[in-house]
Amino acid sequence: MAREAAGLPVPHERWTVAAYLEHWLAEVVRPTLAPRTYQGYEAVARRHLVPVIGHRPLAMLSTRDVHRVLAQVRASGASPRQVQWVHAVLRTALTCATREELTTRNVAMLVHTPTVLSRVGRALSVPETQRLLQAAAGDRLEAVFVLAVHLGLRQAELLGLRWADVDLAAGRLEVVHSLQRVDGRLTLVVPKTSASRRTLPLPAPVIAALIEHRARQAGERHAVAEGWVDSGMVFTTAVGGPLGPDAVRRSWVRIRPAVTGPVRLLSRLGARFRCYHRPVSPSRSPNPPCQFLGNGLSTVSAVRRGSWSARGLGSCCPGRRSGRPSRLGAGST
Repeated sequence: MAREAAGLPVPHERWTVAAYLEHWLAEVVRPTLAPRTYQGYEAVARRHLVPVIGHRPLAMLSTRDVHRVLAQVRASGASPRQVQWVHAVLRTALTCATREELTTRNVAMLVHTPTVLSRVGRALSVPETQRLLQAAAGDRLEAVFVLAVHLGLRQAELLGLRWADVDLAAGRLEVVHSLQRVDGRLTLVVPKTSASRRTLPLPAPVIAALIEHRARQAGERHAVAEGWVDSGMVFTTAVGGPLGPDAVRRSWVRIRPAVTGPVRLLSRLGARFRCYHRPVSPSRSPNPPCQFLGNGLSTVSAVRRGSWSARGLGSCCPGRRSGRPSRLGAGST
């Protein structure tokens, strides 16, 4: 009554948590965030939030309700990081509800979850990287690992490369898409930020790997003839369609024994190999800019923790030619 008398909007009890989450996911999250982000938020709402507090009036939500949700998540055997993630999704949704003046406070912000320390990844040494690339030599997806090592691209960015994005004659490629599974289908998605869209210089081993990969792809195209799917992608299935991450994982399972120690295949495939090639060369500035990586970090000192210098990487690709090709079309397949 006091809010109404003061001319302030009064939250309606008609909004349940379930109804608001449905509205928030459809009208706020899906149109503005990446498909995989939407899928993650939707899964949290469906599995953890709606079953426990979906019936509760949004305006009547309390800290006790938040604790109930988190207790249920813990009881399901979820890790501390998953508990933290569920809490973060609820907090984000309630922040939006508060801005829409459908509730007067964000009760999730009053509940704290324990801090989860990030696990420090182990970067590969130069000898380990050499062994990895030697193991990848001859694999159908050898070029995936060569590009990952030299350019540090995310796996989705690697699989989203099109031949139209690659200019071998000029020695560069553009990162303009990532390949993600949306509604069960592999789909090219535009990067979320302008920093993720970038042009990268190609070192000689990468150019050589792409030339070899393109020749292998041309042979596959000839073998299936009219059955070829002309997707224009750099990395494809044996019949030309977009290549999913499962295929990369199968190659990784075969190659992985060449590397000693605990190393996992990450969404950012190159994160374990952290080679920034010439921009991080010891012959240059000790702290050169590396915005071309597209990870929001501006200098090498910000990312060198757990990383290794690019010294010696030019010899990591066995049998690669050192020179660039004379003239090659940018978009040919």
